[in-house]
Amino acid sequence: MLLEKHERLPENVVELVQFYEQSGTPIAYSEDEMKAIWYAYEYAKIAHGDQKRLSGEPYIFHPLFVSKIVIDLNRDSETVISALLHDVVEDTNITIEDIKKEFGNTITKIVDGVTKLKMYESPGSNDAESIKKLLLAVVEDPRVIVVKLSDRLHNLRTISPLSPERQQKIAKETLEIYAPLAERMGIWSLKGELEDLAFKIKDPETYQKIQYDIEKSREEHKAILAELIEQVTK
Repeated sequence: MLLEKHERLPENVVELVQFYEQSGTPIAYSEDEMKAIWYAYEYAKIAHGDQKRLSGEPYIFHPLFVSKIVIDLNRDSETVISALLHDVVEDTNITIEDIKKEFGNTITKIVDGVTKLKMYESPGSNDAESIKKLLLAVVEDPRVIVVKLSDRLHNLRTISPLSPERQQKIAKETLEIYAPLAERMGIWSLKGELEDLAFKIKDPETYQKIQYDIEKSREEHKAILAELIEQVTK
């Protein structure tokens, strides 16, 4: 899992690359693509300005980490750029026309798609399957869903400042809507972590018991394996 916090913001392209490579996997973007990603990061940082998250950290950390999740999924540079910009239209004075002027039609459509998805997040229907179908139906580019799922994952990773009621609502939505969406799109790493984090919030006692049982089973398997190795190497 990525660290939830970073000591400071990247101040140049080299530091941004180092931030993205902190998981140990080198990024595979061209020099021009990295320049475009850096430009989007700088654009988003200026747009969000002094905005803060509930944790007190600068808001730009959120889209930065969302873009890191996208990179870990080996997505293209346009998806990374869209992740960096995904909250700009909703939370700042930047318009969708401004995004189009600076970044072109493709990225604009992805950013606009992520922004529009928010109007479907809390529909009147409690039918999770209908909501999933609705989200898929209104999305023209599947990269919109990738950014949205990455956004949800980072929000779960950094959920502690929210009220217990809000945490429960987000966990329920995640288990009923977003984790199944990740499964439907075949993004298994996202599905697994979304479910794990959401279940930990939804039912912490059962989660801890399962974790204990898993660890106990792991230790038992280690002991059995060590015994078998000792037998075959005698």
